[in-house]
Amino acid sequence: MAHHGYHISRYLFATSNINLPNFFKKSRWPKVWSKNANWIGYVAVSDDEMSKRLGRRDITIAWRGTVTRLEWIADLMDFLKPISSNKIPCPDPMVKVESGFLDLYTDKDVNCRFCKFSAREQILTEVKKLLELYQDEEISITITGHSLGSALAILSAYDIVETGLNLLNDCRAVPVSVFSFSGPRVGNVRFKERMESLGVKVLRVVNVHDIVPKSPGLFFNENVSPVLMKLAEGLPWSYCHVGFELALDHTHSPFLKQTGDMTCAHNLEAHLHLLDGLVSYAQTIVQHEPALKKIIIKLIGFSFDVVICTCGRYHGKGRRFVLASGRDPALVNKASDFLKDHYLVPPYWRQDENKGMVRNKDGRWMQQERPILDHHHEDTHHHLKQLGQATEHYS
Repeated sequence: MAHHGYHISRYLFATSNINLPNFFKKSRWPKVWSKNANWIGYVAVSDDEMSKRLGRRDITIAWRGTVTRLEWIADLMDFLKPISSNKIPCPDPMVKVESGFLDLYTDKDVNCRFCKFSAREQILTEVKKLLELYQDEEISITITGHSLGSALAILSAYDIVETGLNLLNDCRAVPVSVFSFSGPRVGNVRFKERMESLGVKVLRVVNVHDIVPKSPGLFFNENVSPVLMKLAEGLPWSYCHVGFELALDHTHSPFLKQTGDMTCAHNLEAHLHLLDGLVSYAQTIVQHEPALKKIIIKLIGFSFDVVICTCGRYHGKGRRFVLASGRDPALVNKASDFLKDHYLVPPYWRQDENKGMVRNKDGRWMQQERPILDHHHEDTHHHLKQLGQATEHYS
């Protein structure tokens, strides 16, 4: 992260005791990680140079999703339950979220050194520590995630604002934004309304051919008439997306195959590739239509430099698809077979088991020993007590 102007301040781990995807039932690296826990993301903070460029100190929370496989959808708990049932504060008991996402966010295992604190507790304590450290500066909190990580990003954004963690001692409110990639629906209409009332800004980047953003809530969702949604409000399958949607279409890219493969449509690298191809056209549009810039900022509430790509929705038939940042299209094929064959990039070229290969002193490539991560930060429980979240196990 250093060459991107950020340094990681904490790694995040999650565990679950429910019927979540098999991916979470057992660690992929049993010899290294806990059998019950999985690495799920990190918290990072911008360095001085990047903060100067941004005009603020940015705290970023990144949640990783599953790989490009979609099998986890079948195993997800598809019932809504009150968000307050897992001890997340909410004044409205009708604010409900998908139970699988909520349990993964709040579950912990006191006998596991990685997950003796829940992912929620890890997030809240780290953000609190960083807000105290940089309280004299302008600060922002940016949360992102792909697929399952997108759902966790939205949940953690809600939690940070609902608990008032983003309110500084001088009464300033630190803005909280979410950049979601190919994420499923998280909660019901009341959850959406509560998020909006709290001022959390959400930009959802989706591929129109991806089925994940269309679930759960296949029958009762934001596309149904308000009258019918009102009648279905109490049902455990009535969902609603939050935030502003940026719809992408992989058929607009001359680099990608015209395929119906669902894993390709869900691929994160493909989403980033499509964003890259839309930015140049967006810049041209705004250059000729300055009023559009003000409209976008008003509608979304994000920094325009970050969301200029939202103009990509105007990238219609006949528009040129130009890669603006020089992002290598070969990245699309890291975990898929999505690039057209004549680009000569092998499919699925990244192998997880080979990740971390290094050259030793003899010039030979080998897989280095992974560092053994120890317990959570010593001040975690201290910050939990300050937040009023301390449990009987650590009091």
